[in-house]
Amino acid sequence: INEAIAAVAALPSASGKVLLTEGTFNTTAPVDMGPVAGNPSITLEGSGVWATIIYQTASMSALVRASISNSRAKIRNLTVQGQRGVYASGYGVDGTNLPTVHVFNVLARSTPEHGFYQLGLALFSEASDCGGWGFYSTLGQELTSCRADANITGGFYLAGSDTRGSNIEAGNNPIGVKLDGAAGTVYVSGANISGNTTVGLWALNVTQKIVCTGLAISVPNNAKGIRTGDLAAGTNTVGVIFSGVNIRGDGLVGNTGVDFDVANYCALESFTIENLATGIRCNDGNNNRILNGAIAGCTATITVVAGTSGPRSPVNWLIDKISIGYTVDSQVANTVFAGPASGANDIPAFRALVAADFSHNLFSVAHADTTGAAAPVDGDLVIGNVTPKWSKLAISIPAANVRNVLGIDNAELRPSWKTALDATNPTSIAVSDVAAPGTSLVFAHRDHQHGSPATWTAT
Repeated sequence: INEAIAAVAALPSASGKVLLTEGTFNTTAPVDMGPVAGNPSITLEGSGVWATIIYQTASMSALVRASISNSRAKIRNLTVQGQRGVYASGYGVDGTNLPTVHVFNVLARSTPEHGFYQLGLALFSEASDCGGWGFYSTLGQELTSCRADANITGGFYLAGSDTRGSNIEAGNNPIGVKLDGAAGTVYVSGANISGNTTVGLWALNVTQKIVCTGLAISVPNNAKGIRTGDLAAGTNTVGVIFSGVNIRGDGLVGNTGVDFDVANYCALESFTIENLATGIRCNDGNNNRILNGAIAGCTATITVVAGTSGPRSPVNWLIDKISIGYTVDSQVANTVFAGPASGANDIPAFRALVAADFSHNLFSVAHADTTGAAAPVDGDLVIGNVTPKWSKLAISIPAANVRNVLGIDNAELRPSWKTALDATNPTSIAVSDVAAPGTSLVFAHRDHQHGSPATWTAT
């Protein structure tokens, strides 16, 4: 292979293509895409990802690399396969001297270290079962439509100023995507991250800025979807922006959607988080934003940890416009979802009703079916009024020898206090008086006495 590449580089045009047939090409030395100076335009193309395999049979720094910098190399339609259990080092494709290499439809498999190292431009490439990282990029490079699966350390390590990953997939690694912002801005747009056993996407050392948009993350038990961490107090004033994020747990055991761990000036916006033990964990950080999202089906929605690092304890957080959904199990009759029945404040739970749950003011402004909000007075009665609403009927205390009773007379619609006995003298009886039923509604005292004539006419 190297002889064919050297022959292309020696052509007057210094450009051409080396075509590899189907089969396995055993190599004891790296395939050299930069054998001479001058940036020869060399394309190394196989007959298909599973049809053409460049296979490691000796210890080497990389299966494909460039001994002299070559910015016009292309690698297409083949597999580079190492022997991770046999050799302790070696990358699949080392792009250190291939700053803008175009890698299309290439599988890096079982390499002792990283599948793709310092790669310039990778399109439709896959790294699986590598001893280190599937893709390791720190020189401001671009990875598009690449997949990293089942690698020993992780799927993608992206760092360096203006390094970009778009439409990438990371599955079944310990770490799906690790973003290091120490040297400059890192961008990720359109990532499908699933089944990574420790963390799906990890952003750290954010002294510049990390921007992540369009993330779909599936989180297994005892793992984290997104983690921000390892940020020294006060070192980052820009932080990480996560926007358009969908995180879903594979269960409810020990997993977390987003872990803001020692994170400053980070933002989580336009997100959904579902079916996890903890939706969002906030710990040791300040000036972070959580906006415009929904959390559902999580055992704990948002937890805030008091931190152990003094000034890094959570301060100046903005949490706003979050829709929180609950899923609940069946409960026995006459239970309510409420805070504790007594004692200190605590997390709401289902419990039986207690007497204190029913304590309220009858005539308060909170009751729309009552008139007035005055406190009760001894002797007050509650009646329905003409509104109709419940209202108070105050006590009516009579004078001596007078009795008031609650009564209702003809044509009246509600009871009121009536004088039943008063101090009025009964009428005097006269000779030849005619009997009459009377019209007064006031009763007579039992010991009342009618006046009568001094003498009665003899009959």
